[in-house]
Amino acid sequence: MKRIAVLSSAIPDAWLAPCGTEVVRRVEYARYAPVPLRAGMCAHLAYLPALLEDVDGIVLATTCDQMRRGAEWLGDGSRVFLFDVPSAPCDALLAIEKARLEQWAQNLSLRGASRPRDARTTETPCATAITIGIIGGHFCGDVERVRDFFAQRGVAVRLWGCEGGEDIGDICQRPNDAFYERLSRTVRERAIDGLVVVRTTWCDIWRAAYARVQETAPVPVTEWVFDGQGAPFPDARSVTRLEAFCELLAAQRNIVGTETPRATAGNHPVSLRLPPLQRRGISTPDSPPLEGWQPQADGVVLARKGDLAALDALPPFPSCLPPAYQGAIARHADTGDVRLRKLAYHLSPASHDLWNFLMTEEERLHDARRAGTKIVGAMKDLGTVPILVNAFENAVAFYPDGAWWLPCFKEQQTRLLETADTLGIGDGFCPVRAMLGAFELGCHFPIPDINFCSAGATCDDFKAIAQRLAERGHAIHFWQMPHVRDADRNEPSTRLSDGRDVPSALLGIVENELAGIVRTLSEHLGETMTDEKLRNAIRRSNRVRALLARIRASALPSLERLICEMLAIHYCSDYALCEKVLSRLADECDGMTCDASRKPVYWINPVADIRMMNVLEDAGGRLCGTDFMFTHALAPLDETAPPLRSLAAMALQDPMTAPTSERMRRCIQDAHSLGAQGIIVSRIPGASHCAFETLALERLTALPILEIEIAPVTDPYAPSIATRLQAFLER
Repeated sequence: MKRIAVLSSAIPDAWLAPCGTEVVRRVEYARYAPVPLRAGMCAHLAYLPALLEDVDGIVLATTCDQMRRGAEWLGDGSRVFLFDVPSAPCDALLAIEKARLEQWAQNLSLRGASRPRDARTTETPCATAITIGIIGGHFCGDVERVRDFFAQRGVAVRLWGCEGGEDIGDICQRPNDAFYERLSRTVRERAIDGLVVVRTTWCDIWRAAYARVQETAPVPVTEWVFDGQGAPFPDARSVTRLEAFCELLAAQRNIVGTETPRATAGNHPVSLRLPPLQRRGISTPDSPPLEGWQPQADGVVLARKGDLAALDALPPFPSCLPPAYQGAIARHADTGDVRLRKLAYHLSPASHDLWNFLMTEEERLHDARRAGTKIVGAMKDLGTVPILVNAFENAVAFYPDGAWWLPCFKEQQTRLLETADTLGIGDGFCPVRAMLGAFELGCHFPIPDINFCSAGATCDDFKAIAQRLAERGHAIHFWQMPHVRDADRNEPSTRLSDGRDVPSALLGIVENELAGIVRTLSEHLGETMTDEKLRNAIRRSNRVRALLARIRASALPSLERLICEMLAIHYCSDYALCEKVLSRLADECDGMTCDASRKPVYWINPVADIRMMNVLEDAGGRLCGTDFMFTHALAPLDETAPPLRSLAAMALQDPMTAPTSERMRRCIQDAHSLGAQGIIVSRIPGASHCAFETLALERLTALPILEIEIAPVTDPYAPSIATRLQAFLER
């Protein structure tokens, strides 16, 4: 009989029953030797190569981004099956995956592996009346040693709810309120006195869940973090923390006749709501003239760089922006965006308009709200939902994700990250956690009337943060984005414009999800949508993408190029103005020439600190190509196909929904075609995908690779980063 290790409770045994297989759930990881991992990879992955030698196959689930990418890292597609578990309700995707799983299990070959031992997870008798539940992700230690540890301290483990143990519900669903309701009910019914939440260092799902468990559980809660390889127990820090927790439970049990306030080990307040900051007025002083920026006689414009004063001192030039949004860029630095004073800018009137357009986004959104326009928050899909929103007459699309730049622009002089900390989203998460602080404080962008967030094949950081927003009362429509894979043999497929053949069923699923968004928008806005309105929105998007193609092929300096590319995903909340700004800049860029002395490099992942683009050029480099995680928002859309089908095809080309190696392979192709002499990977602090990218690149290319981590403000690390960049560019 084939033995298959199923490492997700979201996949029940019944789905494999027709295949006549033995399902292994409770693996005793302590018997396996872990392999070395890169920083940022889940410690659970270290045990899977050895486990794969003990079973015929392993089933992983996409509910966790680490496992989604880890399935590819294991490198044996015939014996490792990745099950795409919907994070939002999607029966069609579930049916497809169940059929694929059954077919894979039937085709799996027996290896004659030794029988793996299962970790026992039944309740252990204990004389004491104190009981706890242990919940969390994959536990990579010896379960019996843990039970013995607690028993020696007079505490019985009554609930083992880690992966492979008792089914306590699906924490990865969005929204997941039902999980916490079921957990609280279980705790009461079994008279459990305390809960221990187990996670690995890089597990964002359970890191965020710890805060919610603290809020909702009727008993004390503590956290147990496994942050290394080898059995996570015993280590001095864990022993001290768990012993203190046992003492807390014993002390509470000994208090008779008094009501004990709920206490948790190491927690902080989670219901803090700080008062909003006052919105400052913006002045628009006249700009003094400056001689210097002029087109050359032959029509060629040379890229010149200078500081903020030089940019604001350009000669008078008709702006394409409304008067309310014109004026000196320095006014934004005066009202809090102090990072602007430390940047070097491309000196031209078109660049001045670009920066004013970017820096007035919040102001324009507040003006739209006062005018009665509905504000729609688009989250994580990076380019798809805004096109749908812009087809409506009385709505504007806005990406709250962009708040991740606020700590940079304001040089941490904001309470955004501190507020996210109080909500359990600490510095182990991607800097996009600033979005949670911005929603909580309500002092930057206006809170959207409704939000749409893609779930499924997205990074764990954003899944966790979006869930916390839903828990804080913000209306979020979650929609399923499937893991994008190549079509199986004999599976009907559709060729996308990037040349990849994907299952036609996935295209239908995404098209149906987008249709659901349109229906929700129509109900919310009171406006009927038509195919012609959607086609017009697609045409407008293609005009912007054509302008961006001209700019990306030009010698525009790296900082402004970064800003321009970011406009692709939602037009900085105004597609009409965006087209005007980019059109002027593209016309200027057409006559611009590259500085041949600078080394061309290909840059992967956006930077949390935009000053890094200046640092790159100061070190002697220039951008010749980029993958800022939204290349699908730069490619032309098919205007001849049904509009929702065209947008669904675009969504399936999102590089972040596909295997890491597929994305890196495309980056390498681009890098070679653009003449790049090296590849720079900027690691995003805490991002679950970053641990796998350089690993994949090293297997696929001989081009030099530099990996650097970019914090929201790099000033303390700037000399070190500059030195590494210079050494890399001098190769």
